[in-house]
Amino acid sequence: MYNQLTSPRTLGAIGLFVVAAAFYIWGLSPTIAWRDASEFTTIAHTLDIGHPAGSPTYSLLAKLTALLPIGSIAQRVNFFSALIAAGAVSLLFALLCDLLSTSTRWIQWSAALSGSLFLLLCQSFWRFAEIAEVYTLQNFFLILLLRLLLKGYTESHVTQARYFWLFAFCYGLSAGVHATMALFVPGFLGFTLLVAPQMFCGRRFVFLTFFFLLGFSVYLYLPLRSLTLLAFDWGDPQTWKQFLAHITDRNHASDHMILVWKQLPHQVRLYGQHLMSEFTLLGCVIGGMGFVYLAWKDFRICLLLGLVFLGNVGFFIRTWTVAWGFIPSYVIVTVWIGFGLQYLLEAVSMLYQRYSIRLPRIVVYASACATVMIGLGDVFTRHLPVARQTDNYSAEIYSKHLLDQLPPDALLFSEYAWFPLLYFQQVEHRRPDLTLMLQGEVFFPQYFPIASKQRFPSLHHLTSDEPVKMSTFKYFLHLIHLNEADHPLFWEPVAQNQTALAEHLIPQGFLFSLHPSTNVNVTADHLTDHWKTTGRITQQVLQDVHDEEAIYLLASKLIFIANFFRDARMDAEAEKTYRIALGIRPESQTAHHNYGVFLMNSGQLQTALDHIYQAYTLNPIDPIFNKNLGTILLRTHAVSQAVHFLERALDFGSTDADVYAQLGQAYIQQGRFEVAQPHLQAALQHLIEIDAQTPDDNQVRQKITWVRETLRRVETREPTRSSGP
Repeated sequence: MYNQLTSPRTLGAIGLFVVAAAFYIWGLSPTIAWRDASEFTTIAHTLDIGHPAGSPTYSLLAKLTALLPIGSIAQRVNFFSALIAAGAVSLLFALLCDLLSTSTRWIQWSAALSGSLFLLLCQSFWRFAEIAEVYTLQNFFLILLLRLLLKGYTESHVTQARYFWLFAFCYGLSAGVHATMALFVPGFLGFTLLVAPQMFCGRRFVFLTFFFLLGFSVYLYLPLRSLTLLAFDWGDPQTWKQFLAHITDRNHASDHMILVWKQLPHQVRLYGQHLMSEFTLLGCVIGGMGFVYLAWKDFRICLLLGLVFLGNVGFFIRTWTVAWGFIPSYVIVTVWIGFGLQYLLEAVSMLYQRYSIRLPRIVVYASACATVMIGLGDVFTRHLPVARQTDNYSAEIYSKHLLDQLPPDALLFSEYAWFPLLYFQQVEHRRPDLTLMLQGEVFFPQYFPIASKQRFPSLHHLTSDEPVKMSTFKYFLHLIHLNEADHPLFWEPVAQNQTALAEHLIPQGFLFSLHPSTNVNVTADHLTDHWKTTGRITQQVLQDVHDEEAIYLLASKLIFIANFFRDARMDAEAEKTYRIALGIRPESQTAHHNYGVFLMNSGQLQTALDHIYQAYTLNPIDPIFNKNLGTILLRTHAVSQAVHFLERALDFGSTDADVYAQLGQAYIQQGRFEVAQPHLQAALQHLIEIDAQTPDDNQVRQKITWVRETLRRVETREPTRSSGP
């Protein structure tokens, strides 16, 4: 045992852990971060229940560092991520040393260290190693599981069962970090069947199942914890039905099954760009060589790594455009990089053994290693400004501005800001007088605990002796009417339900004040205060820090506010807000598109075309962008081009009745009546379905009338009107 602990490999792994931990702590975020990071910081402290699938393993382990008496809670949980990420890098080094054990020690160490350093500096992995997120722990478990499988593969039959049982326990435990660990079942199961089929027989299989369920039993924490009063209680998993829905993320089940085949070529190209950004061309080439070399050297290990890679990429490539969803695949790429460098160095050694080469061998080896180091240096310099979080206070600044802005006893119906605001209220005990209610708690009650008197004691709640059936929006209206006298009401800008509330909203920076009993008029004084608040928050959040998440958030909120001005027919304010959003984030496809639609409806077709086309170039597979490009081109009588984009909208999954109707209209203008007829019939069918759901929508009925009239004219070959639905 002592010899193992003091072996060069173990000491090297420990040394790499220390270096990686120091590196990540050097760039550690000093406070909360955006998205789920604020939620995970809070649940690590309070041990509440996070969003599906709950992540109990993460919250229980992160709680250990949250107990440290140093720094803020946010810093302690961020510190946990840094330690786990350093552990993952160190464990990858040990894994590569095991996999490359057939080489001489210096080749083995050089290749293993190179692969580990590529993971250390991988932008997505680096960035999440410095904030509170589950991805570092997920990939730590992935590397650990690969090493345990490899140990089981190489050990004798006498001891290998122990490694597979330990693997089963860790795999069950890892499911409590992130549900997508299930994507690796084909790789893990297939490899085990190939190398140790006896593990699925008799007593060994019973123990294998037992240890997996023992690890997976960490999920029992969720229903037990849900019995108490929690701030974060996603899914309310107190019953078997709710528990199963939560851990399987059933509310997003339809999203998990989306697959539009014609979008895949674009998504594959996008993933290739992510790989180039994460590893540079040099890393990708070496990784590709390593994959081919491994396939020739050991098919079983190649199959294991390949299926794990495909499990991650195959699931996320359908709809994801951000790089960090693919981190497990990057881990596999770093293993391939290790094999690729091993192949190159061994090839050089073989050449010198077979041929008499005058150039000293050490020069070739030094050049190869220097090339890799230069590549790593390039990765470091490009990723440093984005990944290092040590000066990033943007989420804290934004949240504190909102808290300071809200008057005493206010009720805020929140969305994106809910996580960071709850952190400051629940962990740092700021503004306990405020009531922070997630909009989803009202509009999607099936996924949350009931908004009861116990959870929100300061609010007035609807009561009835008899069951009452009503829509969630109607329930929301009753709730705000009951509470407007005692609580100033505020609404965070979002895409859903905001249009229905537009007559009752007054913009106040990045929030709206909500006045349910009054149809308000936005005055010049309101706008002056609004722009002062908006400018102050924007300047302070973005000051001296280039944070993509902060830029994304501010631009998104400004787009929603611009949409409010558009719906309120305040065109000058809408245009001003769209332009500010584009100034903050020029690459925002949503800002370009929404601004383009606004200009199109204002009759500025050429400028609208420029902006919607810009959105299209940023995301050419979006069916809405293709649809609106076709709409503008149809209005400008570019019929053939309009047909092209409207057909693309259908190819990329659009079921919009307007697309079918406009495409039918375009076919008529081309004289293709036989093709136009089925598209108009499809439009009519969709519109009738919409009319059944919204019987009071006169605009839908007007479209139905237009489509029926156009169909009649097509069938009789009468001249049709040129104007669309």
